[in-house]
Amino acid sequence: MCAKISVIITAYNIEEYIVECIESVQKQRFDGIEIICVDDASTDETWQIIEDHARSDSRIRLFRNDVNHGAAYSRNRGIQEARGKYIWIIDGDDLLGEGALNRLYNVAEENSLDLITFSGEAFVDKNLNTKKYNGRESAYRRNGAYNGIYTGPDLFCEFIRNHDITGNLVLQFIRRQLFIENNLYKSDNLRYADDSPFSIYMSAKRVACIPDVLYKRRFRTGSAVTSRLTMIKLESFMLAMTEDMKVWENTELSDSQNETIYSYFRWYCRCIQQTYHQLNTEEKEKNFSILKTHPMAEIILRYFVIGESVYPELSSAKLTEWKKNGTKINLYGAGAIAEDIADVLDRNGISEYSVIVSEKKVENQMFRGRKVYAINEINDEKRAAVTIVAVSKIHHDVIRRNLEKEGITNTVFIL
Repeated sequence: MCAKISVIITAYNIEEYIVECIESVQKQRFDGIEIICVDDASTDETWQIIEDHARSDSRIRLFRNDVNHGAAYSRNRGIQEARGKYIWIIDGDDLLGEGALNRLYNVAEENSLDLITFSGEAFVDKNLNTKKYNGRESAYRRNGAYNGIYTGPDLFCEFIRNHDITGNLVLQFIRRQLFIENNLYKSDNLRYADDSPFSIYMSAKRVACIPDVLYKRRFRTGSAVTSRLTMIKLESFMLAMTEDMKVWENTELSDSQNETIYSYFRWYCRCIQQTYHQLNTEEKEKNFSILKTHPMAEIILRYFVIGESVYPELSSAKLTEWKKNGTKINLYGAGAIAEDIADVLDRNGISEYSVIVSEKKVENQMFRGRKVYAINEINDEKRAAVTIVAVSKIHHDVIRRNLEKEGITNTVFIL
């Protein structure tokens, strides 16, 4: 017989908290639950503690990842193993409120709902500096009242208009078949930022928001909420946003709904930009890893958020080094490509450079207020400078030979 509710608990190195979480589920006075615990290759005693609890409670089903993958992978695995009519995905260091399962199941059944959302409350663990998180206890509470039954897009838009987005997946009680039919699994590569319920709302036909506070979020040292920002986190946020944007593009919505969701993604972009600027220098210099197989997300992050040059030959690191060292620069070319490269140099604070061409169009040719030199007019200093060749690729071979004849060999060709 299928369970009525599958509570999916994901865990990684939380030996101090996992018992309290499991017991908050076990104490629910509700018949027909299964407790699916997915351990993400913990290196402490978390797995052993879960096993001990499973021996005395047949409702607990255990799964363990061979290697550490992150929360998204563990959540996906738990959903795939679930047999309940409804699923509730929770974190193994948090707690369920008393009577939560009864309340959610009854509301869902009485109204034939795909999704119920509700409020949570935060509490600060004894090992965390409480001053930093004072006032954040209400961070997971809805501010507005949402009466009646909505479509998923309608309710999501109401949240946006009321500045009432609490996007955590742990605050969603979901009909499992909705998840499966619409393939709502998150990318397994997401190590953070896998909490966005956007795709669920876009798929749901019948949704309700109840005012009850049914979830208890723990702020603790080392959690995803409190740990320092890293490039991996930023990449996860970027991938999550682009996946949500793909869902948006494939969802039929009214003009009003599209306008509202447009504002949501503008807010999302601001959050990502702020996250990048909060990274320390060491993190900013790390190479992309999560996005290696997600080119759209990488392009947007690299060139529109971080603001790297669209010319890989002129990386931010190289331009910074040139500026720091006072490197002399020639810009070869005076057309459209050269205009682009001049913009790149200006944005990176490089204002001192010479402009050269093979042959001048007129004797006093100028480029952005600078004198243009023909190759045969340049002196030894310019001959020794780095020469950026900013012309069409089809002319590169001829230009390379002409430059070499003039003793100009320190060149960077823009492809």
